[in-house]
Amino acid sequence: DLLVACYGTLMADYRARLDAVLAAAPAALEARARAGLGCFLEAMRDPRFARITHHEVLGVSARVDALHVAALQDFAALMMDHLGRAGVPLAGRDRREVELIGLATQAGLSRIGSVADAATANPLR
Repeated sequence: DLLVACYGTLMADYRARLDAVLAAAPAALEARARAGLGCFLEAMRDPRFARITHHEVLGVSARVDALHVAALQDFAALMMDHLGRAGVPLAGRDRREVELIGLATQAGLSRIGSVADAATANPLR
């Protein structure tokens, strides 16, 4: 229960920051992408955030896995919403295709987060 509470709080706070950063960024695609990536990398500077959201949450239980997957799907949807606002032509595309593009983008960021966390934990890597 403690891990779920910590994870939920960290992800909710991060989501609010990311949404605000993306909303405040200029409408151009590159500007929004840079702002979003910068927000993510800034969050990953906190080793507690990185460790809890990218390592400790994995494989604990079906309940925690479901929470993690739901958070990834939510972030993917948030990113795709902001990309659509930045002019990426998403209208008319199959809903599932847009979801998969968002999830693939999210997966890439998660991998960056995992590598960054591992490097922080063992700076000699």
